[in-house]
Amino acid sequence: RKAGTQSYPEQWFEKVIQNEFEDNDYVTELSVGKWFLDFAWKKKMLYIEIDGEQHNDPNRAKSDAKKDEFCKELGWKCLRLKWAYIVNNTQEAIRVAKDFIDNGKISEIQWVSKEELKTIYKTQLCTTRPFNFIKDLMEY
Repeated sequence: RKAGTQSYPEQWFEKVIQNEFEDNDYVTELSVGKWFLDFAWKKKMLYIEIDGEQHNDPNRAKSDAKKDEFCKELGWKCLRLKWAYIVNNTQEAIRVAKDFIDNGKISEIQWVSKEELKTIYKTQLCTTRPFNFIKDLMEY
């Protein structure tokens, strides 16, 4: 993906930030070293990453770990949310993200089981447009 181009999940999450978050002092696709942060609150040194299925690839996961370590060394704190988790637990994911930005801490998260994730990914693969089965969420 090119810098400045948001994925569908990132577009959806940006609408959540605009509608649900009190702190809207963020930027998207902030360049830090050779990486880009999905959503960054520069004054607070906090960022949120919305991870799609591609982040499960071992090489991508390794790159994500390097990115997070690099940012941590610069004083940044990160919250990574799986898109599949957001889809299954929308209100909980929003609560966790808001708590992270408001308080700088990561709340306890109730994770989706592997079986639920497999069902979600199979559904995504069967649609003509990725994430079409949750189209109503885009209108959030």
